Amino acid sequence: DFVQPSVATLTRVCSYDRAGLGASDGVPVGRNGADVVADLEQLLSQSGETGPFVLVGHSFGALFVRLYTATHPDEVSGVILVDAVHEAWWERAAALLPPATATDSLRLHNFRTFITRGYRLPEQTPEGINIPATVAQVVAAGDLGDRPLLVLVAGIPTVIAPGLPPDLEAQLDELLQQTLPDELLSLSSFSMRLPVDDSGHNIPQEQPDAVVVAIRTMLDVTRMGQ
Repeated sequence: DFVQPSVATLTRVCSYDRAGLGASDGVPVGRNGADVVADLEQLLSQSGETGPFVLVGHSFGALFVRLYTATHPDEVSGVILVDAVHEAWWERAAALLPPATATDSLRLHNFRTFITRGYRLPEQTPEGINIPATVAQVVAAGDLGDRPLLVLVAGIPTVIAPGLPPDLEAQLDELLQQTLPDELLSLSSFSMRLPVDDSGHNIPQEQPDAVVVAIRTMLDVTRMGQ
């Protein structure tokens, strides 16, 4: 709602609610990224939209954007990832956890449970997604080649709720805001990092103009290449 009106002055822009979210119908629990890609493919086809497309994915949606691009490479001219979830987040975050002790806080206990086991349960996600299956699909999809890629990274750490040990929280913040975004940049030989220092994770709500600028930049880049 904050981004689309401005982008509509630049080009045709479409958004949708994935199955199980927003105004879309619910679906059986246990679907994966390939199912989401198939939904989007059908939606674009039946609505008469034709590419090439610039795909913009925020947070968890970044995984689906990458998977769609790998599945339909000729349809995607550019990719924008907005404070994206990286497929290695769960495994790498779990590796940072200290050994469990009887004195662990409830916050640490709950985080440990989620990051090691809970995320594997589709019913724990809002749209019933099988995260391990989706991660495997994204890993198998490979990189983006020389396709233009913009990676927006929030400067204010808000993904990890407070209450974890400070040293662990600092390590998780570095993983989220530096290490994994840098690895996303390596997905394309034509990539750029765009820091959004005055925003938390919800960049489209907190700093929508940053997303609009990224889309305008990508449009300029892709049109020059046509």
